[in-house]
Amino acid sequence: MDKRAFLASLPLFEPLGPSVLETLARRTTEHDLERGDVLFLEGTPAQAFFALQRGLLKLTMLSAEGTERILHIVDEGELVAEAAILAEGDYPASCEALEPSVVLVIPAEVFLGLLRGDPNLTLRLLAAYSQRMRFLVRKIEELSLLDVRQRLLGYLEHHAKEEQGRLVCTIPYNKKDLAALLGTIPETLSRALSTLRKQGMITTHGSQVVVVGGTRALQGED
Repeated sequence: MDKRAFLASLPLFEPLGPSVLETLARRTTEHDLERGDVLFLEGTPAQAFFALQRGLLKLTMLSAEGTERILHIVDEGELVAEAAILAEGDYPASCEALEPSVVLVIPAEVFLGLLRGDPNLTLRLLAAYSQRMRFLVRKIEELSLLDVRQRLLGYLEHHAKEEQGRLVCTIPYNKKDLAALLGTIPETLSRALSTLRKQGMITTHGSQVVVVGGTRALQGED
């Protein structure tokens, strides 16, 4: 998919006409990332935002104790740091590639120029930001109310797909990253996985987790 077609597929840019999309596509650049490459660092000036065309990214922050906390796993077709450029300040988090990825780099001055000339686009951005805030609030509630085992079950239920009559969740990152995403440490995550295996709820095969009994098995857990 070329840059213009990809940008047109993103909800934020749906209101833009063909000529504006063409201009925006010309002003964006493609940037390739390998696993472990840093796209931007927390506290550095927000001079652009990004659209993930292919791959997987993670947004992280350092806690007061210096430990890494994963805020969000960015999937293909998602925007990154679109809200940061509005404040004309610094990136509030860091972004790193979890696998080989391709992002479109959208300069802040280009996008802000579009916002000034298109109130409809501004409203779309506000709606997208509001949706992201609701997601973060739900995540905070989950971290507060659910134990690690329940959060793991919720992750499996959300990401598992039907494959040859089985419910399979392919985990695209390592145990450390998954643990951080679930708000725990790798040792605790390993114990949760072991418990679910012993209970016959899941089987594991490398990066794949097969849910024995399908979605009903997950939903039947308290």
